[in-house]
Amino acid sequence: MEYNDENRERLAVKVAEGWDHKELFSYAVLNLMETYDKSKQAFKVDCKSMGM
Repeated sequence: MEYNDENRERLAVKVAEGWDHKELFSYAVLNLMETYDKSKQAFKVDCKSMGM
């Protein structure tokens, strides 16, 4: 999860909703894992298109 205005706003909403540190950390880790999975899939597609 990239730290940008959109994500900063999402996290601010979570804090306002009363999420504790553990929930916020879990949310951030989940988003990082999703971003990693998307990047990994894109890399695999690129490799296949290059014949690797």
